[in-house]
Parts: sequence; C-alpha cells; structure tokens
Amino acid sequence: MRVVHLLSQVELTGAEVYAVDLTDELIKRGHTCYIVSDKIHKRTKASFVPLPIHNASFARRLRSIIFLRRFIKNNGINVIHAHSRAAVRVGFWATRFSGCALVSTLHGKQHYSYSKKLFNIYGENILSVCENIKKHFVQQFGFHDAQVQIARNFLNTEHIDSLIPAPIPKIGHTITVSFLGRTSGPKGLNWANIINNHVEAWMTKFPNVTFQFGGGEAGFLNEATQQKIKRLTLAFPNQFKFLGKLDHLFQTIATSDIVFGGGRIAIESLYLQKPVLAIGEEIYLGLVTPENFAQCAESNFGDIDYQTKYAVNFETLKNDLENLLSHPELLTKLPTESLKEKANSYFNRTHEVNQIVDIYEWAQFKRRVKKNIPILMYHQIVEPGFTSPHKIYVTEHRFDEHMSYLKSAGFQSITFKDLLDFKSNPDRPFPKRPVIVSFDDGYENNYLKALPILKKNGMRAVFYLLTNPHSYNYWDADSNAPQLKLMTPDQRKALAQDMEIGSHGFDHKKLSTMTEAQAIHEFEESKKLLEAEFETSILSYAYTYGDRSDRDIQLAKRAGYPFAVNTTRGVLHFADNPHNLFRVSMFPTDTVSDLKRKTRSWYRRYYYFKRKS
Repeated sequence: MRVVHLLSQVELTGAEVYAVDLTDELIKRGHTCYIVSDKIHKRTKASFVPLPIHNASFARRLRSIIFLRRFIKNNGINVIHAHSRAAVRVGFWATRFSGCALVSTLHGKQHYSYSKKLFNIYGENILSVCENIKKHFVQQFGFHDAQVQIARNFLNTEHIDSLIPAPIPKIGHTITVSFLGRTSGPKGLNWANIINNHVEAWMTKFPNVTFQFGGGEAGFLNEATQQKIKRLTLAFPNQFKFLGKLDHLFQTIATSDIVFGGGRIAIESLYLQKPVLAIGEEIYLGLVTPENFAQCAESNFGDIDYQTKYAVNFETLKNDLENLLSHPELLTKLPTESLKEKANSYFNRTHEVNQIVDIYEWAQFKRRVKKNIPILMYHQIVEPGFTSPHKIYVTEHRFDEHMSYLKSAGFQSITFKDLLDFKSNPDRPFPKRPVIVSFDDGYENNYLKALPILKKNGMRAVFYLLTNPHSYNYWDADSNAPQLKLMTPDQRKALAQDMEIGSHGFDHKKLSTMTEAQAIHEFEESKKLLEAEFETSILSYAYTYGDRSDRDIQLAKRAGYPFAVNTTRGVLHFADNPHNLFRVSMFPTDTVSDLKRKTRSWYRRYYYFKRKS
C-alpha cells in the first residue's frame, strides 16, 4: 500500500510524533510511505516532501491541492492520511473524484465552521485519538456517533526500551519534578502560570527539590515569563532548570521523580513507571492511578475536555504537588508497575497499527463500493398462530416468501468471509445487489425450518450461536415469552457445513453489565471455543441486545473479530466501522413489500438519522 501522511507542522507536536511512529511501523511492514508537511522535526524512514500546508491563503492552498493531486497520480497513492485541520482541507480537495481514499485523525478539537456541518470533508474514515475529541466532534458538528472510531496514540516500546533499558537509579535524596510539553498554545500558558506564580515559593519551601521545564523553546512564552526564567535560573541554579527543546525526552522522563504532562508525554511517563500528574491543554486531572486511568485516557490525559474550553485548576495542582512533596512516601506506594501494564495494553502499538491498516483497506473499499449492504436480522422461524411479546419471529411461510423475493430480485447473499475476500481482492467484481442474512441465538427452528428454505433459494446466512450449552432461551423466562429449543451440538455442526457461524457470547448477557475483564473474556474466549468446535475462523460477533459502547467496540477489534454487528444502530456504510454494523430487524408483520422497503438504500439513511446515537 502507498500512503501519504499529510501534516501542517511548524513545530514538533504530538500529531507529528504519532504520524512519524505510524509511518515507520508501516514501512517496517512493507508499505511505501511519504510525509508531506511544512517541516519535519522527528527523524523518520519515510520520504519527506516539503509543502506549506500550514499557509492558509487561498492561492497557496490551491497550489498545494494541485501539487498533491499530481503527486497522488504520479506515485500511485492509495490513501491520504491527514493529521491536522489544514491537512484535512487540502487532502479533501486533492482526493476529490480520484481513486485515492482520505482518512483523517483528530488529534485535537476542530474549529467550528458551518461548512463542516453541511458536508463531511474528513474523508472515508474519521479517527480520534481519545473519547473526548469524538464527543466534541459529535456534539459540536452534529456528526453521527458511529462515524468516528477511536484510534489511540501508541507506544513504541522497543524504541523506549532500547534507550532506557532499566530504571535509572537516583543519586542522593534530591527529588526532580519535571513539567514537560511544548511551550506554545495552552500548554505554554500552563507552564507560564506555574513559573510566574508558584515555582519560586515551592523552591523556598522544598529546598531538596529540583523543578525543570522541557519540551519547548522559551521564545514562545511572553516577555515577562522569559525574564522570570532568567531570574530564577540565576537565583536558584541548583533547583530551577529550563531545558528548552529536548531531543532526548525519554532520558529526561527517566531521571524524573514526578512528571507533569498530557498526551504522549503522560503515556510514555507511565510506561517508564513515573508518577504522573496529568495536565494537558484544557484540564488538570491530578495523579494518575489505576482507578482513574480510563477516565484520564478519555481526555488524552488532560488535552481535551469536550464540555469546556480551558479549565485548569492551578490551586488543586498546587495542593496536590505540595502534598506529594511533603509526604514522599506516597510516591513509593503508587502501583507504577500496574500503571505501566495498563499503558502498554491501552496504547498497544501492534493493535493500533493493525487497526489503522485495516481502516486504510476499508477506506479504499468504500471508494470502490459506494452502496451499503443490508444485513437482515432474524431470530425465530415458527408455525402460524405463534405469538411472543418480543416480536422477533416470522412464520416459515413468510420466511420462504422473503428468500424467494431476494432470489428473484437478483440479490446475492454473501457472508463476512466473502466480504473480507472482496476487500482483499480489488479486481473481484462486487455484487450489484448484495445482502447478508443473519440469525441470532441458535434456535432449533433455524436448523429445521430456515436452513432448508435457504438452501432451496441458493442463499447463505450467518448464524450467531452461544458458546455455553443451553437447551432453550432461558433469558426470556421472566417476560412470558415462549420457551423454544436451541440447536443440539450435532445440529450446530451440520448447520456449519453450509453456513457461516458467528459468536453471540457465552450466555446471552449484556456487555454493559460486565467489567472490562469480563467483557474481554466474553469476546476472546467465546471466539476460541467456537473456533475449536467448528474448526474454522469466527469472523464476527453479535452484540447481545445491540448493547455496546466504545469500550466494547475496541475490545471486539482486539479480540480479533474483523466484524461486529448491532441491532438497529450503527454506521451508515459498512466500511465506516466494520465493528459497529447496523442490522435490519425482521418482524412477524413484514411482508415482501416491507422487505423491499427495508433493503433499499434510503431505508438505512432514514434509520441512521432517526437514531443518531
């Protein structure tokens, strides 16, 4: 694959570090990558092409678009991956009416504009490095929740471990407190506030503590702060250090006892087992612990608070630091090893890069296949006169009518295995009228009644089965629903000879009632056991009751499912997020006319905007 990472960089930022680390990993995997940006500050294996993307003038932007269009054509570029607001604008027009897909990563809040509310300039797939950026994007611009996927910053642990192979021992009893991050923008305002209002009092109160600031140049701070830095350096030569721009940030972190920072600095510091007080561009979150780790990660450790613009509480920060310095034994009690494991798991490089490569492939696929695929959701196939309060059944005769219509109307049933094959083989013609037929829960009537009808009409389907052995739908016992038999082990194996099997978890329980550890077990172990039972790969998971959160979508990806399906919520186009797929509910009253309506493309758009969550 040939990928351009498009940035607008005039100084080193987290977006550039993210793009460079991602690019180097892609090159290691055999992809061809270019970085197109104003400047590049971090060493990279990619070919660098200078282009003034940051320049916002109409004439300059137009020239950049024309240059990039030619570059795409001349170099056979498959994907443009934009990493900034300016890059998104240029990337959108450069890829317009071309075969090159556009993917955008949101590293921070986006400036408001009416054009963003009118149409999507962010391309085939939109990624966000944390949950709060996604919430901001959905609430501020009216994008659908399902349009934005979480693709976190990731740790290059091999690089860190090569530079810092073991914790660096401290010499003497001096405590070093490091404030790390760039000095421009809101982060620069944070450091200026601390330098001007707090650090001198701290040095007087704690003479055995060294305070250092690093990651950006003093020139980005105002004149008064620069003068204060000069005075403090002269007055406290052993306690105050302004390190400026740092080429070896890991070493600075490794020799620190306490780190203040947000974003990647916080993540890397946690991996290096340093106590971290999370402070980013917008909020101060305090000491990161195993209990508040997930909450801190939602804001990228203080960089994004989707509800407010700037809410750093310096009084709380002052009290927290003074408490730690007055009681240094608290630092030794912090479970830094556990936090390292959480950071390594949450920001895992292999998983995140695998996810992004998959997103690139789906973005290309979406360029080729514009129409969405209707996924029909059936449960029970019953005799006339059957009733149930849940309305998740159709009669055998009605199901036969449905399948006969699909066949006569030229629909071609496909499975998720087929879909993967179409994605991997761009030259394979895609069906003009594709449809996926699915069944939940594994009722015996699926085997006795639905299977013969499917075979008669040359249709295939995906059956979502429970992993634990159950003889009937026990989860409906309290709702006065009829108790129906589930398939026997022999029936399940016979069904799998002709149909695709997916996971429906162990016991038909809601993921929202599970802890993260329980949900991980639900995804991973049910997949392993079903694969052992049927001796084939399990490619998709059906969220029970359609109950899922961003956490569950991420866990489904990490468990190795290429797809996951909901009930009546999810993405507009299946390539937007294959782990958040919408299905069309089939009810006992649905005639062939209803099926015609439900398989039209407008029906999906109608439901998409009807349930905008």
